[in-house]
Formats: sequence, structure tokens, C-alpha cells
Amino acid sequence: MGARPRSWWHQLQDAIERSNLPRSDRAVFRFYLSRASYESAELSARFTPAQEEAARATGYTVRQVRRAERHLEHHGWLKITGATGPGKVRSLKLTPGPDCHCGSGRVHDHPSARGVRRTEDTRDPRTADTNGGHAAGQSPDSTGS
Repeated sequence: MGARPRSWWHQLQDAIERSNLPRSDRAVFRFYLSRASYESAELSARFTPAQEEAARATGYTVRQVRRAERHLEHHGWLKITGATGPGKVRSLKLTPGPDCHCGSGRVHDHPSARGVRRTEDTRDPRTADTNGGHAAGQSPDSTGS
């Protein structure tokens, strides 16, 4: 008798174990996989746990869970629909993705950050233009100009 084909859930479990993703990413993925539907490896909005619950279960902080989710989503391991926050619902779909070649820093070229400056250049306020007037605390030039 031949070996039974492995379920989708087991295939995902094997794939995440073989991946070279960071440990935090694998832990978050395994947590969501443990809650996912056995047949489809999906978490409907009704059953998707909060990020805080994922943090408690994995031993990582909420910030690390969010970072792991973004990284998993970037590489195609996780598809997130919906939004976070009070009264908001999310659903998750887990799929096998490619290995990560980002290095330990996980630096990616995010589309939202391309060509966008986060802060504007600021000039030294002591040399700012006063439109011909005097800055506060300065007296007129003694030469009469």
C-alpha cells in the first residue's frame, strides 16, 4: 500500500521548517498554522487571533509579531486581508513562499518608502530669512541702514 499524500496543512508545516526565514517569522507562522483550517490553511476573520495573542503564544513582542507578519507577507508566506484595531477584523491565508535572501536585517525595498522623504530639510533658525525685518531680540543696525 502506497503512502498517503500529505495534507496541505502538513505541506505548509514542512515548508516552514525547511525555510531559512528568521526564527520569529517561523514561530509566528506556526502559531497561525496551528489555528488555521486543516483543509485550506486559512483563518477566517471570525477565528483570526489578535496580534497580542500571537505575541503571548510565541514569546515575542507585539512589535516583533507585526514585523514577522510584514516579512512573511513580503515573501508570500502570508496573505493578510482586513485591518487591525478595535472593531476591525483580519483574515489570513497561509501559503508556502520562497526562501529569504534578505539577511538578518530584513531590509526590503517597500513601495511605500520609495522616493518619499520622511522628514523635510530644516534650516538653522538662527539664519532663517526674516523678510527684511529684525528677528526677535535683535536691535536695528547702529549704522542706520
